[in-house]
Amino acid sequence: MNKNIYNVIFVLSIMISLFFSPTQGCSIELVGKTKQEGFKPTFNLGGRIQFKHKYNKSKGRDALGEQANSFAIRRLWIDFYGDLYPDINYSVTLFLENAIASQGKGILGYAYIQYTPSVHFNLQLGVDVVNFTRGFPKSNRYLLLTDYASAPSKNGIDDDIGLVFKGSFLNDQLKYWVGVINGAGGTSYGVNGFRQSKVETNTSFDYYVRFQVDPFGSWENGKVYHQRDLKWSLGMAFYYSPQRDPRVGMAYAGTKDYIGLTFDMGFNWGILFLEGAFIYHDAKASNVYGTVTPNSSAVENYIAYYTDIGIAVLPKYITIAIRFDTYEEYAGQKRDDTIREIDVALNWFIGGRKDQFKFQTEVGYQIDKGKDTSNASNKEIEWRNQLTLLF
Repeated sequence: MNKNIYNVIFVLSIMISLFFSPTQGCSIELVGKTKQEGFKPTFNLGGRIQFKHKYNKSKGRDALGEQANSFAIRRLWIDFYGDLYPDINYSVTLFLENAIASQGKGILGYAYIQYTPSVHFNLQLGVDVVNFTRGFPKSNRYLLLTDYASAPSKNGIDDDIGLVFKGSFLNDQLKYWVGVINGAGGTSYGVNGFRQSKVETNTSFDYYVRFQVDPFGSWENGKVYHQRDLKWSLGMAFYYSPQRDPRVGMAYAGTKDYIGLTFDMGFNWGILFLEGAFIYHDAKASNVYGTVTPNSSAVENYIAYYTDIGIAVLPKYITIAIRFDTYEEYAGQKRDDTIREIDVALNWFIGGRKDQFKFQTEVGYQIDKGKDTSNASNKEIEWRNQLTLLF
């Protein structure tokens, strides 16, 4: 019996145990004699299952096949989380879709331990999403009104391993994050060239800081779209990545220090939801840089912004949304483009489960406008259908 069969059996056994459970999710408290007073571990089980259908048709530079039509398991995540002590908690997320697609490789997604002595100061150590701009952590954790915007997803700052200090003040109205990490990106290239993110081969750390103001109290980003009370949020973040040591022998490295800056906001009142962000990178690619690196926009000068607008036409059940998305790359290499995208989506929160079970159908139109005759424009229309379950 090969590895593929073992992986499929493992995934199916977890899914069956979840779907036939009498309650949604699972919570177990492990109580027993312990040598250390206060040690009382708890275990919780959650996750995300997302099935996707996509049809797209292209015309122009990138239209190799011109159109594509496919089904996929976009995400199949299992979360294990809980407490070890009253002030110590943990979280582990497995990406089980990777077990099916790549014979079990890359199953571990996120994993961290967090020390929370007070609301003002928490210390987190491990792998998690870098809280740079609000769009990307939301995409990973919650049910969005539109598919995640290209602007934050292309900016190269994704997940990484390191230390994060965070906390809140003024009754959760002011929050902060300060991170010391290997080099965000989630791949071996990172945001400023080769540095073997998540492993021991590294020459220097990256740093980021984020502040967020929620004047009307804490708001769990991305989970509330029918909020009776006014909620709004303002955030800004700064990311710094020093130029890598050329003696490491990196193939795709930035030739200067990398600077990232973002400003973002969210607004929710009654049936109206509004969100947006501006993202800026100051970076420069090496001479060998082309279009083959995993984070193609990471080591380029980069300006991006997006706006999401949602209206609940049938509160708790039906929401329509529109997203405007623009980003520009100035590497002076092969993809010196301005990319604009508009998406329109219809969301059906099945059974009124706005935070748990949703069907989404969405149409997106993208124009990838080249700036000279050697870099022709590309137009693409895409229809996406997604069924997502959070538990």
